[in-house]
Amino acid sequence: MSQISLIQNSRVLIDKRFDAEYYSPEYLALEEKIGAHPNFCSLGSLLDKKSSCYGVLPKSKDYLAPEADDSALRLCRGEDVRSNCLKWDEWVKIPNEYRSERSLIRNGDLLILIKGKTIDSEDGVSWVSEEIPDSIFNGSVFRVALKEADPRFLYAFFRTPFFTKQKRRFIANATVEYNSIGQIAKYMTICPPAEIQNEIGQIVERHYELLRKCRDLRLEAGALLDSEMGLDKFSFHHPLAYTANSSEVLISRRFDPEHYNPEFTVMRKALFKNRILKSIQTLSAPLITGVQPLYTDSGRYSVINSKHIATTGVREDERRRADWVSTKDLAYKGDILLNATGRGTIGRCAVVDEAGPVIFDVCIIRIRPLEIDPIFCSALLNSRFGQVQIESHIRGTSGQLHLYPKDASKVLLWDAPKELQSEIRRLHERATEAESDSKRLLEEAKARVEQLIEEPV
Repeated sequence: MSQISLIQNSRVLIDKRFDAEYYSPEYLALEEKIGAHPNFCSLGSLLDKKSSCYGVLPKSKDYLAPEADDSALRLCRGEDVRSNCLKWDEWVKIPNEYRSERSLIRNGDLLILIKGKTIDSEDGVSWVSEEIPDSIFNGSVFRVALKEADPRFLYAFFRTPFFTKQKRRFIANATVEYNSIGQIAKYMTICPPAEIQNEIGQIVERHYELLRKCRDLRLEAGALLDSEMGLDKFSFHHPLAYTANSSEVLISRRFDPEHYNPEFTVMRKALFKNRILKSIQTLSAPLITGVQPLYTDSGRYSVINSKHIATTGVREDERRRADWVSTKDLAYKGDILLNATGRGTIGRCAVVDEAGPVIFDVCIIRIRPLEIDPIFCSALLNSRFGQVQIESHIRGTSGQLHLYPKDASKVLLWDAPKELQSEIRRLHERATEAESDSKRLLEEAKARVEQLIEEPV
């Protein structure tokens, strides 16, 4: 149903916005509610304007290889902000010529995403909760440096719809979705007494403590697995060219050089000479791809696509729903979902940890382990041991990369001792518990902020 807002000419001239969406009843109601709060203020009035700024824009061709020296400068991009700025050891490395004191990330910084399709995502904000090696942020990110307000409190406010809707409303360009510096200064917020900010800030601090615990447990599990396999001491120098027997080429019918990358062959001879390796197809049910769902808001099942698959688990946010009648096309708790397409995401996998079944789309392969622990299997596939094999089985050109079930089923897995599989599972479960507790605390902080706005004292 269409809705009409009546706006005075003077208001339109002052705002210099002539698009109807800007004056939608939803946005005007939000503006009225925050504006009437006794602690209302604009974000611009809280900013330290000397330190608040956009980041720099390094050229992607200047990005350094992941194995570059750890002393290299790191770059925090929008996707890193959405990961709470905790995985800084995985950030892109860039030459030190891009170093800028103004853009250096400091402990306690509040960083927000101000450009891109996900500009209004709830997770488009991070509070930097620890010391990070020399790193800068890029032009999709804005540092909110404050003169007096508590950044932990504003982090909680920025995660609520009272803020994310403003980011969507203030988009200044129909082609490129971004918020200009003028729009950022106009963000409406509240600044309650310091004791209330600190109360909510302490909840946020505990939220981040648990996030760091979750990260460290997963790193411990990865380090344990690498150590047990010997990958922590394994190195491989890629030759300029590969060789293969003509019979191997004829049997595989593969003519792409990536298929003949010798890294796994070398790895297997060096590390797994006396260990049992079995193909996925011998340790699981037949691998299958998903379906193209018919989306409906009232759908019975949530749908998982490639953007939901992370090495840390299956993301539960931003899912659509659909109905489906064939149970063979559903994934259940304990199944592994493997991305089958997409540069940068192909080969990534995670274990379904939800009680109810979910639909997975055509870009995902389902693996249902039968004789190996699912969490250990997923960890193997996400390790260098698994990724080297998966990369050799990918077909297609750079724009149409694809992994097929018949190829993925050939990937070899280490049938490790049950004690090791159990220990990897234990670390994963502790990490999942910490992550769940951190989400609960975040929701508590957000609810407290929303209560302050809905029920001002």
